[in-house]
Amino acid sequence: MNLKRYDNKCIRLVDGLGDIYEGVARHDSRDYNFHEYGKDEESIQMSHTIFFKSFIKKIDIIDSFSDKYGLLEESLIESGMDMVDEVLTSEEDISITRLLFCIEDRINILSINEKDELVKILDIFIKYNNNENNVKEAIKIRKMI
Repeated sequence: MNLKRYDNKCIRLVDGLGDIYEGVARHDSRDYNFHEYGKDEESIQMSHTIFFKSFIKKIDIIDSFSDKYGLLEESLIESGMDMVDEVLTSEEDISITRLLFCIEDRINILSINEKDELVKILDIFIKYNNNENNVKEAIKIRKMI
């Protein structure tokens, strides 16, 4: 499997557990991963989530996502507000949009501390992000909190 061919493509990835993730792929080389993570294996990264080649069962390039968000965004929220902040401060508009939709739908399951952290993250996002639609969605979420 040549992971390099998926770089900057919208993909559907099935991992070794059979879980399905969709997002924009970024290829990381063996050298990069060895230097950064001590793992001598190439990978695909989507929304700051790393999938090493040995744990990837299947990848398909897709024309569109199957839903407005998916398992990738749900797992980012479950990983904590640091991961949410990482994605919201990235330059990947589609990843940001999908995460914001997921946050909106899952706002009620967040703890009070997570909501407090999210308010701070959203305030900065609203102030500095240039994507009008994403800012509107962030404002909507901010009002829900």
